[in-house]
Amino acid sequence: MKRVLGTAILIIGVIAYLLGMYIEKEVGTGKKKIAKAESTINTGKEITALNPYSKEIGDLASAGAEKKINEGKEDVATYTKVAEILHMSGILFFIGGALLIVISFTNKKKG
Repeated sequence: MKRVLGTAILIIGVIAYLLGMYIEKEVGTGKKKIAKAESTINTGKEITALNPYSKEIGDLASAGAEKKINEGKEDVATYTKVAEILHMSGILFFIGGALLIVISFTNKKKG
């Protein structure tokens, strides 16, 4: 029974760790998109900053995009934490499951 439970816990640990890796990959893609959007906005602001009238228009036009970028940064921070938790819990479950399997084999040899 311990062996089956240990195997199940070990598998859960591997799945959690792999899910954390997938989330990390998606977060990396999100960071690249945010950086590209920030670069585009900064370029637009530099162009519109040449004239006081166009500067106001440029600031108004970029306000919505800046809001979305800030929301994206918050999401990146949240999902980075989720990925870290999944990695740590995955490692702990893997170790716990492996120990349970080892214990089940050592107890069987004694009995």
